[in-house]
Amino acid sequence: MKFFYLIPLILTVALGYNLVEYGEVMQKQILKEEIVKLFKDVIQKLALVQSEIGLSNDLAANLNDYLDQLLPGINQAISKAGYDPKSLPDQSVSIVIGKSTLKEGTLSKLATIERYQNVTVSYDSDARKVAMDFILRWEDLQIIYKYHTKVAFVSITGHVTADVEHMKIHLKLGFDYNTNHITVDSLDFKHTGDISLKFSGHKIVDYITNAMTTVFTTLFHSLVLSEVKKITMDPVQDLVNTFNNMIDQVLHK
Repeated sequence: MKFFYLIPLILTVALGYNLVEYGEVMQKQILKEEIVKLFKDVIQKLALVQSEIGLSNDLAANLNDYLDQLLPGINQAISKAGYDPKSLPDQSVSIVIGKSTLKEGTLSKLATIERYQNVTVSYDSDARKVAMDFILRWEDLQIIYKYHTKVAFVSITGHVTADVEHMKIHLKLGFDYNTNHITVDSLDFKHTGDISLKFSGHKIVDYITNAMTTVFTTLFHSLVLSEVKKITMDPVQDLVNTFNNMIDQVLHK
């Protein structure tokens, strides 16, 4: 059962693994090697004290506390890596009645990941597999762009602010006691967030801002999902595979 405590650890390392864009493959490999080195000793110690399979009543509560203790370190890493705020690419889009260009974009508040609700733990005695479900959320992400929109002879320049509230990702990770491997059973968005836009600038005309709102909402939704996926989802399976290999080495020495 002790191996099961690696699961939130795996998650938080995976979250941090892809934060820094080094530009050099060798530097990223060094980062991965340091992560592996850090947790090799943890796995060895857990292997020595692994006990009988069984779920204690306070396991979920302990995992809640454990996850709460680990996430602030990831938020700090996000900030240090330059992801909060993060620059966004310039955009040029049609708003049906005209065209808009978006520049100097930023995505902020990524370094505010928190646990949402309680961790749930289940054990399938027939399959000999423990599963842990948990949800992580960003209460309020924010995108800001400078925009210039032209419709016929009307030209508007200003800033648009998009608040993306209540974004959540759902993860289900497990530990299979038949193989002594961690598994990624499910990894997806639980809620993709509620978006609201605010515009500033001169000569704001309702029919133009309505057209911009429709197009910008779709665009910003796609941008924020892409960035969150890059940070939280893409690295997970690769690191789980790495840690499973480490477990194999420890158990088969």
